[in-house]
Amino acid sequence: MRIRTAALVLALWVMAACGGGGDSLWAAPESTTTTAPAGTSETTLPPTSTSAPVTSTLPPMSTLPPVSPDGPACDPAPGGRIAYQHQSTDAAGIPVWSIRVVGADGTDLGTVLQATGGDYPFVKQPAWSPDGTRLAVLLNSLDAGSTIAILHCDGTVELAMPYLLIRTPSPVNLWIASPQFPTWSADGSRIAFVSSDGLFVVDPANSGLPFSLGLEGTPVPGRANWSPDGASLIVALDLGGQLDIYLVPIDGRAPVRLTDDPAADYQPALSPDGSSIAFRRGEEGGRIWLMAADGSNQRPLTREGTEAYQPAWSPDGTEIVYVAGDPSITRLRVIGIDGAGDRPLTPEGAVGEAEGWPSWTG
Repeated sequence: MRIRTAALVLALWVMAACGGGGDSLWAAPESTTTTAPAGTSETTLPPTSTSAPVTSTLPPMSTLPPVSPDGPACDPAPGGRIAYQHQSTDAAGIPVWSIRVVGADGTDLGTVLQATGGDYPFVKQPAWSPDGTRLAVLLNSLDAGSTIAILHCDGTVELAMPYLLIRTPSPVNLWIASPQFPTWSADGSRIAFVSSDGLFVVDPANSGLPFSLGLEGTPVPGRANWSPDGASLIVALDLGGQLDIYLVPIDGRAPVRLTDDPAADYQPALSPDGSSIAFRRGEEGGRIWLMAADGSNQRPLTREGTEAYQPAWSPDGTEIVYVAGDPSITRLRVIGIDGAGDRPLTPEGAVGEAEGWPSWTG
């Protein structure tokens, strides 16, 4: 039997592709069933297996305690803390990855974890837990390969999810290739992540078999964003050859298209109150745009002609942190949602030194 191996995929961390909603948008789902794919042409299953999808009911999810005994409380900072991935190169030209934290006022709050090429060859894509005590990250471990992990503020790995599998009708489950871009639900009970195998939801305290949202083979570049009620995810999908923003109910209903522009729309970020979405539109000199959660009232936020990527909201919903610059030299900037006060947050580094995928907590 041949089972696909997890490939090392660099996670769309700078250029992911070529380039007013009401309460009803977040209505509770009518049911809680999802379907999971049975495999792909890359995988050979035993003769007894079938290609029929597996229907599962999302079980009640457990909520992790705020801080485990092995993890310290995070240092507070005025205006909150922004975690981000940082890439540099060593003397031999080998990439060195780390997760760093900066205060909203630009104060350097240090490095959470640096991947040295030893136990952890790389670490990327941090996402704060709702209570701001943990970070979900993409972690490459020599023991577990590329996987989703949960870190404390001191870099302690509380939990790694090394053997994420796709449920199938046969007794044999399939490895999920290259899981990445973890994002917490608002209540901290679930983590969504994407891969070349689709879009998944997992209980971090019981992570054996994630639930697939049935998007097998559909490119999903960048993070998924949870609706406030946990019933839907906002993601970029390439359906029919065009990359746009969609709302994906976790109960298995069809995705709802929110944008339809010839330029690629991706890297969506939902505001804390669920009313607005920031995203990148891959026009020439791609910018950050804003729109209502139902896709209406689309407008550019950042200046024309300046490359801007990967927006993330402040906890109070009044500002957005984003990545700016040439892909080989990027820095973090902050801008008000009215377009005012655009300012640098981190200093520009040397060629080959880049920052990305910020996440802001209180």
